[in-house]
Amino acid sequence: MIGLIAIAVPVFDRNGRVVASLACHAPKARMTLDDSKRYVPVLQSAARKLAQTF
Repeated sequence: MIGLIAIAVPVFDRNGRVVASLACHAPKARMTLDDSKRYVPVLQSAARKLAQTF
């Protein structure tokens, strides 16, 4: 989609396989690419917590 900013991180299982992903997206009018990059560590932390359930 034109005008959309999106980032995503993988969720790994205990064997290192990707089993899911977490994403954040917003219209460019509300979030810049630089703004979205600030959320990568937050998503990565959440992905690690989710990974503990697999």
